[in-house]
Amino acid sequence: MSSSFRDNGPAAAAPAFVVLFAACLSVRLFLSHPSFLVLLPAVFVAGAFVLLGTRRTARGFWPVFALTVFAALLGGAFLLLRMQKQHALPATLEAEGRVALVRPWGRQRAMLVKTAQGAVVAYAPGALAFPAGSVVRLRGATFDFRRAQEPGGFDEFLYWRAKGAEKRIVPLDAKLVRPPSGLHAWRAALERRIRDTLPPRLAGYLLAVTTGTRTDDVAPLHRRAGTLHLLAVSGFHVGIVAGLGVLLLRRGRAKFLGLSCLVWGYV
Repeated sequence: MSSSFRDNGPAAAAPAFVVLFAACLSVRLFLSHPSFLVLLPAVFVAGAFVLLGTRRTARGFWPVFALTVFAALLGGAFLLLRMQKQHALPATLEAEGRVALVRPWGRQRAMLVKTAQGAVVAYAPGALAFPAGSVVRLRGATFDFRRAQEPGGFDEFLYWRAKGAEKRIVPLDAKLVRPPSGLHAWRAALERRIRDTLPPRLAGYLLAVTTGTRTDDVAPLHRRAGTLHLLAVSGFHVGIVAGLGVLLLRRGRAKFLGLSCLVWGYV
């Protein structure tokens, strides 16, 4: 443990961790007691954690402490608003929306589609799934997400609610209105280029590093080995991007700003 953490405490060494800790505690308390008042004990515990973990206060400690507590309060409030916000989706939905996210889901693909009525998730075979960034028109029946069958089990409701989805939809009809554009189009082009020009397993690893896409060529191997987390976009991949930025960008203030934009843009 670094001397900065031991002496000056979490506010000096890891302020973002304090904010994350308060936000996670707020969400956990909210699941048991759905009230915005849970923010108060969560922020209080986070503040106490900082103060009890600080042996001595360095110059400028209190402004940083106040800013950290304020950020924890805002972060927790944002998450609780996201959890509370829910549209009254009809049992049958016909709407146009943009595909915000595509994820492997067993032998299918899960598409998160954001519409004016609310966000829904559609499961479809890989060949029928629309790429992220596409504008689609859906018509189908909506259903509630499944809850975990046992404590600690996978909870479909919590997984998709965390991504802003309201319901899952069984499409009776799905049409492509407009293909991806902008950043989504560049991402799709990059993915096609990698798949078409590289061997399957090498392409699978490169897709995991660059776009976070898990392919059937490498994902089952890591799932059996218990190392599937290596294919997720994580701090390791962010470190690779940051390392490339350090090598390619010039020195000085412009390098600091450029590296910050590169890393946060990738995240």
